[in-house]
Amino acid sequence: MSGPTVEDIRSALQERVMDVVKALFPDAKREGTTLRVPNVSEQVTVAGQISTGLIIEVVRAGAQGLWHDVGTGEQGGMFDLIMASRSVDFQGALQWACEFVGRPMPIRSFSGPKTKEGVLHDTANPRALDANKRRLMQQPEAQAYLRGAQCGLTQETIAHFQLGLTSYTAKASGKVVYHDALSFPQLDSAGQARSRFLRSWIPDVTSGGKKKGDWASGEPSTYWVTPSTGRQSLLICEGAQDGWRLWQAVQGTPLAARLCIISPTHGSVIPEEWRAPAFWASWDAVYVGQGADEAGDLMALRVREHALRDVQRVRVPEGRGKDWTEFFNGGGTVVEFQALLQDAPVTAPRVTETSVVSVVPDEDGTFQVAPVDLSRAFVNGYLYYPFRSGESRTVDGRRSLRWRDQVLRSDGTICKAEYLWAEPGTPRADWMLALDDGTILTKMPSANPLLSTFTTNAITRFSAARRLNRSALTLTPAQLLTQIDQHLRAKVILPYDHDFAILTYVAVTSYVQSIFEAVPLVLVMGMAGSGKSELGAAIAELSCNAVILNGQTSAASVARALDSAGGLAVIDDLEGIGSITKNKSDYGELVQQLKVSYKKATAKKKWTNTKTMRLEELNFYGVKIINNTEGADAILGSRMLKIYTKKISRQGLGDYTRPPELSPEQLVDLRNNLHIWAMEQARDIDALYQQQYKRHDERQEEITAPLRLLAAFMDEPVFAGRLASALQMQEVVPEPVESSVEVLERAVKELIRQGYRDAIAMPQLEFEMRRITGSTPWGMSSTTKNPKWQEPRWVGRQLRMMMVIDPVRPDGRPRLWGQQIRTYALEPGFVAETLRALQAEGVAVIAEPLGVLEYCQVQCLSCPYSAFCSFQETKMAQIEKHGTQVGKFN
Repeated sequence: MSGPTVEDIRSALQERVMDVVKALFPDAKREGTTLRVPNVSEQVTVAGQISTGLIIEVVRAGAQGLWHDVGTGEQGGMFDLIMASRSVDFQGALQWACEFVGRPMPIRSFSGPKTKEGVLHDTANPRALDANKRRLMQQPEAQAYLRGAQCGLTQETIAHFQLGLTSYTAKASGKVVYHDALSFPQLDSAGQARSRFLRSWIPDVTSGGKKKGDWASGEPSTYWVTPSTGRQSLLICEGAQDGWRLWQAVQGTPLAARLCIISPTHGSVIPEEWRAPAFWASWDAVYVGQGADEAGDLMALRVREHALRDVQRVRVPEGRGKDWTEFFNGGGTVVEFQALLQDAPVTAPRVTETSVVSVVPDEDGTFQVAPVDLSRAFVNGYLYYPFRSGESRTVDGRRSLRWRDQVLRSDGTICKAEYLWAEPGTPRADWMLALDDGTILTKMPSANPLLSTFTTNAITRFSAARRLNRSALTLTPAQLLTQIDQHLRAKVILPYDHDFAILTYVAVTSYVQSIFEAVPLVLVMGMAGSGKSELGAAIAELSCNAVILNGQTSAASVARALDSAGGLAVIDDLEGIGSITKNKSDYGELVQQLKVSYKKATAKKKWTNTKTMRLEELNFYGVKIINNTEGADAILGSRMLKIYTKKISRQGLGDYTRPPELSPEQLVDLRNNLHIWAMEQARDIDALYQQQYKRHDERQEEITAPLRLLAAFMDEPVFAGRLASALQMQEVVPEPVESSVEVLERAVKELIRQGYRDAIAMPQLEFEMRRITGSTPWGMSSTTKNPKWQEPRWVGRQLRMMMVIDPVRPDGRPRLWGQQIRTYALEPGFVAETLRALQAEGVAVIAEPLGVLEYCQVQCLSCPYSAFCSFQETKMAQIEKHGTQVGKFN
């Protein structure tokens, strides 16, 4: 468990404020809600002045321990009082307070800058420092800049921070990268100069390179302008130069010993150590003093989110400059600065009467509420996951056992939901439900143990790791992708191997889908028995809170299940659902809602429960796998990525060996790691999505954005390459065709190009037309009739009308794998004209002529028609009975 924070100790002091004051000032007298300490001129010195009397608040809620001096006008809190009365620094006051309330000391442990290997940088080389300083002394323009109006630094400050000039020339090319850049060593929390140097551009002095401003190599970390030891409050400033000017201003004042000043080395990038609440826990107050602009306000919010404590925003007054350098150089004083610290507001989201909020506001007024559905929540940079655990406790001597629904936030915080206090007489229907972090909810969080894929043990491990600023992952991103891919390949064979990459990233998407505005729907198509259901079951085993809805489920039940799951949904046999749904309007509504469920903005629907006749709002948003034999209509299909399955016997596999499927224990571990990875990376994924992937011109880009983002974010080239190939195939739009005749003509010419110059087989011609049209029922006059190009008589008649068939030679009737098929002899003139046209267009033509039945090989795995070939079962039977050669033509 983590130790107490300074805020915990302060709260403990406030609870015993009477005892604390009596211990510090035995002569203190009670006056109403306060204690008065008279004649303290020899007892306490406050802010460097002799105190003539203190009034200390001891009763008023939230103000216990606040005091002011009636003589000097100074005021402060309990730690200031202890420091003054005991003549100690903040650490000494904190130690006294911890001993007084019987709590351990908050741990204050900071490190310095580290190398890529995680090793602390050595102390700075004195010779290198001296060389840089000498170069600065030899450059009057640089000195004028530092000591002039722009920086306002004294020689003492320049020497204290060991400023110098440095240049860098690339060894390989001999090119000057930069020349005479301001150089200074990074200081650690003890004030020690380390061997990592930071640099800054000096106008009209620094040359070369592309970067102007400040820069640093390596990972972002903390530049400690002052040491941390003994200091009470922490101030974050805009950059090192702002920190130097602040340090210079407070020298010789009480702030010099009380205020610790830091800055991030990489501008607005948050150092990794700042993401741990422990970094902020030991400070009495945390101030964010970045520039007086929106970027500075955003930094304050980000620090507050990581610190999990109050953070105060201190700004340069309007008209007094953009930063503290300009403030002090423009005549600002330490007294003014101290007043700004004292009055600095606590950072919190502002709420106005017209605001739309998802968190509980902190001021009076009316506001529009956007409550959150926790099953699909990404709010204020956090993912949420409802989970259920058992609770055992003793009540009145008896053992109480019950379920408890709680909510995990992606920073590791465990939240609970409760109704907020409302004034007496408020109708229950008007009570507001919220998490204890202020997130307003649409309904009480409820976790379904049958669907939950994040185990309680893993949640506990993740939460503990987050408190220590560590990762709870036991698998790398590469291992996550590899195991998903392995399990899918163990379960099913796909005719297009790169489609496994789509399914792999779809499974990962299900864990972070709440971050995205749109997600893909996946249509799985194939013959009966080709593995569609097995594929759906396999991806459900790998995905977040997956639910499988088969053809024996009514449309109304499917709708309610999609609303409650909050993860990936597998709809196995959409046509079957329609056939058993008595109320056909329900099925029609379901299909219509599926069409828009890929998009968060359109996924909610008011649905009439036909049993209760009550109107319900259901949320259909999320990744879905829809298994269907006949495909999908054009509108639904435009929101889908299409995956084809194939039916193949053991003999058809040849030498191919399926990998072993994951064991139940491995699946549990994989799902837990995927949840942890999603929680740890949620904020960075959202940042990348907002920057590069949120805006789209076409729907295909919109639905594939999550997959493309995850491929870039996880940075595994093998899987990313497969996904790119798969998506490229998805985006291939067939050339527009006006009739079945054009489809037929294109198919014939393609077969001639492939080498079939003497004759073509009707099955191959049909397969080629299906491949051209995307294997969908294009050209169907109704849902119960085949398209014309699948009718042999129509095909034969059209081929003769097009003068494709040789009128002299009769149609062939050979046997192929036990079935009699029809072949058509090609007219030599049509073949020659087709070849000339193809060559004129620069299309590559297969030179070696092929026999009419050569399209059907022994191995089905690599056949381009395997997704819809009807010969595979009889083919394998013939091979077993007669062998390869005899069986093919028997």
